[in-house]
Amino acid sequence: MTNVLITGAAGGIGLATVQRFLSKDCKVFAADASEQRLGELRSRFAEPAGHGLLVPVRLDVTSQSDIDRALALIRSEAADLRVLVNCAGIFETTPFLQLSNEQFMAMLDVNLLGAFRMSQAVARDMAQRKLGRIINVGSIAGLKGAPGAAHYAASKGALRALSATMAVELAAHNIQVNLVSPGYVDTPMMGELSNAVRALAMWRVPTKRLASADDIAEVICMLAMLDTSYVTGAEVIVDGGFLGA
Repeated sequence: MTNVLITGAAGGIGLATVQRFLSKDCKVFAADASEQRLGELRSRFAEPAGHGLLVPVRLDVTSQSDIDRALALIRSEAADLRVLVNCAGIFETTPFLQLSNEQFMAMLDVNLLGAFRMSQAVARDMAQRKLGRIINVGSIAGLKGAPGAAHYAASKGALRALSATMAVELAAHNIQVNLVSPGYVDTPMMGELSNAVRALAMWRVPTKRLASADDIAEVICMLAMLDTSYVTGAEVIVDGGFLGA
């Protein structure tokens, strides 16, 4: 049974990714900062999805002590954690001229530093075993920019560079690092922008729809389960053709 750790696991892309790995008979450590959302996750998967095993874990990616505690728990149950998926992320919009330093740093703390902290801690164990896969969840905002969300775009652009560098350095330890960059995805994180973005998608996206969380989860799972050690440093853009249109 493949052991998988997913952050931001209780909603949106993270939740869909949990379900996808469970259907592949994996043991999934589903990590989230919210006890309430973890409780909802437990209830949702009270009946097994496939033959996988769900292990909810409370984990705040902005806290190194929280990460250390959670990983100690995970190591006690899974000596060979094979896959890390960094799904934890936040999003909000504020015009650039009104954007505060506190807002900017809070976005980086979760979206960029959270992935860094998790990846470094898990990669140290993977390096000892000479085996592992890390998948970071980026955004096309890291390539194209996002009006009204300079801090979000900056966090995802930096995550793109971090992922590429991790792939180069960790290849010697047989750890594959890849990035999945979604376009417009229909998730609760989109909030009140949902209707406006949906209208934009119908106009600009060649597939004429938003992505579902399942669309992104399928690509994440594919990268994690590929039967090859040669795919690393890749960025898979899942945007319905938006950037090419």
